[in-house]
Amino acid sequence: MSTKKEASKGAQVLVGACWIIAIAFGAATCYTSTPSDQGSTTAAAAECRTDLQCWGEKHLNAASVRCKAPIENVYESASKWTGGLMGPTFKRYRWHSEDAGIVTYVGDQIQYPIAPETWLPFIYECDYDPASERVLATRATPGRLQ
Repeated sequence: MSTKKEASKGAQVLVGACWIIAIAFGAATCYTSTPSDQGSTTAAAAECRTDLQCWGEKHLNAASVRCKAPIENVYESASKWTGGLMGPTFKRYRWHSEDAGIVTYVGDQIQYPIAPETWLPFIYECDYDPASERVLATRATPGRLQ
């Protein structure tokens, strides 16, 4: 009988922890999987991997964190972000290599100095590999996304 109570208490703690995470991060998906769920989860993951919108959104936060410093350092001069703390780092994404699952994330919320006291907006790109969680390349060109 104590095993059943311990399992129930463990489930309550897990659900409580999920709510804390959801509140702290705004939203979260939390559930426990059973062996029968694992097959459908694997199928869903494989399907997501072939869908740019699903794959791009799934790795957007990781790419935002990992690409930030390399984008700031595209030019040896200083840089400043213009999107604010809560603004999106990236507005678009596209396949860099669909076969490899590599996504190019694109944004325009940074400025680099082109002369003393003169800052110009730039469009930046970051090639991100979710499998290795690595930034493969970054680049920036003057302009704004349309």
